[in-house]
Amino acid sequence: LLKRHFPQLAGSADVVAGAVGFVPNLEDRGRRLWVAFEGFRANLCQLSSLPLTIKDVHPVDPSFSYTDLAPRNAPKSSDGFQRTLHSVVVEFESSGRWPDDPQAARKVAAAMLLQMREELQSDLGIESDVTEHFLDVRYPEFVFRLRVFHEQELVD
Repeated sequence: LLKRHFPQLAGSADVVAGAVGFVPNLEDRGRRLWVAFEGFRANLCQLSSLPLTIKDVHPVDPSFSYTDLAPRNAPKSSDGFQRTLHSVVVEFESSGRWPDDPQAARKVAAAMLLQMREELQSDLGIESDVTEHFLDVRYPEFVFRLRVFHEQELVD
């Protein structure tokens, strides 16, 4: 297929293939990112003070699909350590508790981010910064930028 469509590149190309999700040449940084993300996911899913249960935490950053060209730098933190930024979306269980008004739903999502920040800090000692739109959770090497997905966003 490569020879047919790109004959000038076919001779010097290396094709890496394997089972879906298996990346044999994943560099060490990518492995550390996935290990940190799985720990982050576990920490979020054990939060107990939220009014709704977390259904799933989705990695949406290009670095999770091995397509990022250059890592994004996270905003500088008070410790002065430069980390890379990775986008993540949290999805809560379906509930009739979400307001029908999209603006009100965004306010509820912001309140959930505030509650997550509080519990991550008080129970697990994990530092984070929160805005109305996202929560930046700092791990030693990475910052996970968490956004809340709710069904009202689909009708907005």
